[in-house]
Amino acid sequence: CLHRESSLLAVATDDFTVLLIDTDTQRIVRIFKGHSSRITDLAFSSDSHWLISSSIDCSIRTWDLPSGRLIDVFLVESPATSVHLSPVGEYLVTTHIDNIGIYLWYIRENST
Repeated sequence: CLHRESSLLAVATDDFTVLLIDTDTQRIVRIFKGHSSRITDLAFSSDSHWLISSSIDCSIRTWDLPSGRLIDVFLVESPATSVHLSPVGEYLVTTHIDNIGIYLWYIRENST
């Protein structure tokens, strides 16, 4: 998953890790661990502040790119096959295995 404006590339690996690569310097700048099964999709927020990852382990995780920390995780009944953030980051759209249609999730930003 490439975020052209920030030159960041997110790559899912076979060991269920996500690598964040700066394509300008060709260096790994972050490593995200936490999924326990194959990663199915990755999506950047439009401002490249967050990275969303989904996995066969039925988790959807939100990673904060500046700090390198996991800031949210939620479990779903059926693994997500696709994740996408709306342009202003207000909604997360997902599709799931064995489900027809899409799920629309409202993202409430924590004000603390």
